[in-house]
Amino acid sequence: MESKSGGLPWITACISLNAMHFRRWKFALWFSLLLAACSFDPIFNDDYQRCSADNPCPGDCVCSSVGICLPPNGTAPDDCLSEDPDCVGGCNFGCRCVGGLCLLPGRDDQSYCNELNPLTPYEMDADLVVTTTDDQLDREAQSGDAIGAGANGLSLREALTLARVKPGPHHITFDSNLVQPVTLRSNQHELPWQVPSLCYLDGRGIDVTLAGEAGKEVGLLVNSTGVVISDLTLIDFESEAVKIRNSAEVHLFRMRIQENGGTGLLVENSEDIWLGRGRELAFESPKNPPSNDLSQYDMNVIRSNEGNGVEVSNSSGIYIYGSFIGYDLATSGPGDCIGRGNAGAGIILNEVREAIVGAQEISDDEYESWLNFQSGSGDTSYNMFPGFVAVGCNQDGGVRISGGGDIQMPGLGLGNSAQMSPYGQNNNVNLEILDIVGPVSFGPSPWMTDLEILAFGIVYYDGSLALHIENNEAEVVLMGAQFVNLGNLGHPFPEYAIKIVNTQAPVRLYHLAITGSAAQAAILLENPGDEVSIINTLFWRDDGVDTPILAGAVDSTRLSFHHNMQFGFSRWLLGGDGDVDASNFEVFDNPVFSCNPDSSNGVVPKDPVTCLHVNAGADLGLDRSPFPGEHVGCAPDIGAFECVTEACRNVSCQ
Repeated sequence: MESKSGGLPWITACISLNAMHFRRWKFALWFSLLLAACSFDPIFNDDYQRCSADNPCPGDCVCSSVGICLPPNGTAPDDCLSEDPDCVGGCNFGCRCVGGLCLLPGRDDQSYCNELNPLTPYEMDADLVVTTTDDQLDREAQSGDAIGAGANGLSLREALTLARVKPGPHHITFDSNLVQPVTLRSNQHELPWQVPSLCYLDGRGIDVTLAGEAGKEVGLLVNSTGVVISDLTLIDFESEAVKIRNSAEVHLFRMRIQENGGTGLLVENSEDIWLGRGRELAFESPKNPPSNDLSQYDMNVIRSNEGNGVEVSNSSGIYIYGSFIGYDLATSGPGDCIGRGNAGAGIILNEVREAIVGAQEISDDEYESWLNFQSGSGDTSYNMFPGFVAVGCNQDGGVRISGGGDIQMPGLGLGNSAQMSPYGQNNNVNLEILDIVGPVSFGPSPWMTDLEILAFGIVYYDGSLALHIENNEAEVVLMGAQFVNLGNLGHPFPEYAIKIVNTQAPVRLYHLAITGSAAQAAILLENPGDEVSIINTLFWRDDGVDTPILAGAVDSTRLSFHHNMQFGFSRWLLGGDGDVDASNFEVFDNPVFSCNPDSSNGVVPKDPVTCLHVNAGADLGLDRSPFPGEHVGCAPDIGAFECVTEACRNVSCQ
């Protein structure tokens, strides 16, 4: 090829050969290069790590023939960027990927991170055993002398101090010979019990309570990396019972945090935090028989705190499952909430990115055991329902999301829990989504099909607003869930079930069942700046009150409203200046009696096989029902439930 324009064809040919192997290059100086054949030096983004024989790549990245760092498997160089390259193959538990190297932040000794398949703190046998309830701290513990520190008994503070002084990992347990129940009072030292990196504080097999005294603000403090805490009760601290700050990879499970003067669990500026059942660490559930006493279940209980139940701010990678926030014993009415719920909100997520609050992913074995539990056959000792998150009885709301985004809430019960006894209203607002900048979803989502029926969501809104969305800068989706007001808690009806205000991005309500009564309307729309979609949703009330489904000054061009069903509402839409023409909406009015919701739960039709409008809804692809074995043959596809088999979808129920 001969160049007739300053060598441009040569450059073009070289680019075409090399572009197959490299991405995100800057060829800003193409026309200023004086090249011979394909020997030009490409100009890279600053992100890429340049390397040579004298300047090797960090971590497992290798130096390519063109002088950039690549993973050893030959994949894209993005995985070995100079600013924050990934660590090929991942890092050991607790170690973080920093500049392509696996490191334990704030620690000089990095041998654990460099070791091949080391034992983690939760895999190793206990190396530190607490043998005294005294809150003592001997000088020997501070110098790392474990034998000297334990000469007059090893306290929890001494064990944690040794774990901090001596490079971990460490596994701390409690002596089974201590008189149970064991109460350790933080009464001799001003500082909280501080859990260091690579440490498992293990309360299994013994009833241990960590208790505060006057002036003790914080119980357990975690400002470290690679921490596991399980099977402990924390009470009587004046501020936070557990405070996690500037930390990463922290796991808490089977915790009881109650009767503290502030927030039960506070998380700040942290990442990869788990409040669950230990499944992510391969811990198994105790085989407790079903019981009305929630303390017998394999879950976290956070209740009766004077602040919020759980508060997370400026953090990412938050995973909450297997937790009851505000509940303790099974409840059945308004009086049962007294003294149980938290005085603040149940859960607050403030500027949190990437979070899942709700049902856990379960294994095939767990799912089989769960089906046996449901049917009453085989092994019935395993109850899957504690894998949900239930938030109830809290005085300042259920779940509040402010800012942040990329948050999913499958299997979340607000005011109740799926298939378990708790029933108790959250005052104020059950679910509040404000000023988000990343997507938020409630209920099962198309990308969470592995959760199956565990993704079902429920909101009981007797006396309080079910849902408030305002100033959302990213999409909000609520799908496949029931919003129920049975009117049996003695509260006045709330003005609305749902308020949607100042939408800046789409709000999509799909396949919901909004049943029960609201004083003004089921949904209030104010200043919708973007699309609001309401599809395949059931609206039902039977009190004869003259109210519409929708209220507010609604721009119908921004409202998508079709394949819905209503029973007992007088009008579809009430505008700010009068009724808005709803003639273009595809709706189904006043279904036959057999389609009325069953009074026991406000959703399930009494006889789905003869339901006149069972095929009226659109196929949203949910393909699930919240209860296995029910609705076979023909199931409703409006209002939270949808056919689960092709045979069901093909049956005509006219």
